[in-house]
Amino acid sequence: ETFSENFSGPRDQLIIIDARPFYFYFKQAIAIELNQNNVINLELERNLAPVAVGTATPSSGKAPLEVNFSSLGSYDPDPLPEDTSMTYIWDFGDGALESYIDNPTHIYNSKGNYIASLKVVDATGLISAPFQIEINVRETDNHPPVLDPVLDQEIFHGGGFQYGLS
Repeated sequence: ETFSENFSGPRDQLIIIDARPFYFYFKQAIAIELNQNNVINLELERNLAPVAVGTATPSSGKAPLEVNFSSLGSYDPDPLPEDTSMTYIWDFGDGALESYIDNPTHIYNSKGNYIASLKVVDATGLISAPFQIEINVRETDNHPPVLDPVLDQEIFHGGGFQYGLS
């Protein structure tokens, strides 16, 4: 009989079992205790993926639209004591290169609806689910001038039109 047949914890935590007495190796075991009855008590820790949370300011406007992104609120539910760092991966949804900084700025030059997404990677390499933000970019106000005829005072006396731009 092997220990793994009687193991009731998450099986992905079990790496190697040595059949010799009291030699058990576990991934991320945080406490192993042998009590007076030669029973091993294990406390196992499961590594959870980080959680991505992002914001975009502004999230809509006229092109070119400069958007400030923030990863504030992203977290690792179970950071390693020796390393709490995280890596950030921003995809702006417009074909531009990804950004790997926590709070990037990006300019959307063309009209359209874009889905920007943030993923976070923890110190053990686990990747969060993507956090998505919709960005709406409208056309600019740069339209060609419109001809607006204004009547000249002398129109009633055989004069012409005066034209102005608006």
